[in-house]
Amino acid sequence: MGVNALKIVADEQIPYVSELFGDFGEIVRKPGAVIRHEDVVAADVLLTRTVTRVDASLLNNTAVKFVGSATAGCDHLDQEWLRHAGILCCYAPGVNANAVAEYVVSCVAQLSIKKLLPEKSHVGIIGLGHVGASVEKKLSALDFKVVYNDPP
Repeated sequence: MGVNALKIVADEQIPYVSELFGDFGEIVRKPGAVIRHEDVVAADVLLTRTVTRVDASLLNNTAVKFVGSATAGCDHLDQEWLRHAGILCCYAPGVNANAVAEYVVSCVAQLSIKKLLPEKSHVGIIGLGHVGASVEKKLSALDFKVVYNDPP
């Protein structure tokens, strides 16, 4: 670590944090549910999940310049405040879409195998976001008749 090493506070449940970010500086791992303002006052980076509410009460008057969330959702991030504060924020939309889609397809396949779906039945998908689009692609490849609605 050089003179410009970063102080990184990370949720201890994020896998491979040390391997991925260890070369950038000191990593302080904490349970995400108990990360508090005093933990991040001198931190440059906060790496979190949905259990940590990231807003002014956590980050105001801290050194944090980057927040990374290892989650598909962003409800726990006050993005407007972060933008206003000049703190770069990233999260991972779609990160688990393939796994969820594979689960849904396996459920539909089981229903079909057990003859609980009528022959030549249609599968309906509401929403073609990351998960819905992946489900549609996989079911279509398996010759299921897929109908969908993607509300605005």
